[in-house]
Amino acid sequence: PANNTINNQQNQILNFTCNESLLSLAWINFNGTVNNSLSNNSLNHWWNITIDEGLHNYTGYCNDTAGNLASTEERIIRLDLTNPNTTLISPANSLSSTGLTYNFNCNLSDDFNLTNTTLYVWKSGIENYLNTTSLSGTENNTNWTVTFSSTGAYTWNCLSYDQAGNYDWADSNRTLTITAADSESSSSSSSGSSSGSSGGNAYECSTSADCPADEYCYDHKCMKIFYEFLVCDNHL
Repeated sequence: PANNTINNQQNQILNFTCNESLLSLAWINFNGTVNNSLSNNSLNHWWNITIDEGLHNYTGYCNDTAGNLASTEERIIRLDLTNPNTTLISPANSLSSTGLTYNFNCNLSDDFNLTNTTLYVWKSGIENYLNTTSLSGTENNTNWTVTFSSTGAYTWNCLSYDQAGNYDWADSNRTLTITAADSESSSSSSSGSSSGSSGGNAYECSTSADCPADEYCYDHKCMKIFYEFLVCDNHL
């Protein structure tokens, strides 16, 4: 691989080219250990090797039949098998609130170098919000300000990556419930009117004063007033 490669693959192929028609021997020195039994196809020589976590160096060598020696540059490879660590900070788990705008915060760390973290928010199992922030260094505290368009139950988490490709979610998702504000979820009576209830049933009126001028209150309902004229005959 290229010099200063950082990855999380234990199985590596170390290879180099030896452009020599009168080749006597080719070998690789890996961390001071020499392997001169390399696989090859004439010009190309390689070593399939399993390496441990940490920093390693290697150099390829060629020797011709005349005793001339050539070598590659020394290359370094770092194997990183340690996942970063992701911790959710805010909002608090199981928060229930009436606001639509929230600040999300995640704390991240890695033994070598972080590269990015992503905030995921889901609603009813469907991705509702996603935002990736590029990073560097071994520690970071990342913030996002999110304004939601609707109330409901949301779930969220952060996913972090390091330079070797290792990744980590926080240990568990958090939930956020956004409810309607009191002024949005309850109704109020119109100015100048009143209402009562009994057993859960709403009254239309309590007295005739609650009804229009041409109606009166009967059995808590506003009724129209009807006039009936009676004509009486006088018989002598």
